[in-house]
Amino acid sequence: MMYDAAIRASARTGSAFLVALFVAAFLVRAAYVVTLDESLQFADSVGYDALAKNLLAGKGLVFDETHQVVRAPFYPIFLAACYELFGPGALLMPRLIQCAVG
Repeated sequence: MMYDAAIRASARTGSAFLVALFVAAFLVRAAYVVTLDESLQFADSVGYDALAKNLLAGKGLVFDETHQVVRAPFYPIFLAACYELFGPGALLMPRLIQCAVG
């Protein structure tokens, strides 16, 4: 009986530690993200933004009329969903979601 109680207590302590670690990591990432301006920071960000906006416009996963996609489709689909829910220029929400997932 004492052994089982010790194992349960150890599991609770381990779980609490993991939750605290997750929360701390999220807060550090979120603190950084909220300091960023609402512009696209890197060249690939511009490409993913264009893919997401074209997807929302019904054009498919294309950069423009002449350039087809050469990237994996999930991230542009994720961005398109965020733009649909929070607005086409809402960069903070996808960044915060990535903080939680990361």
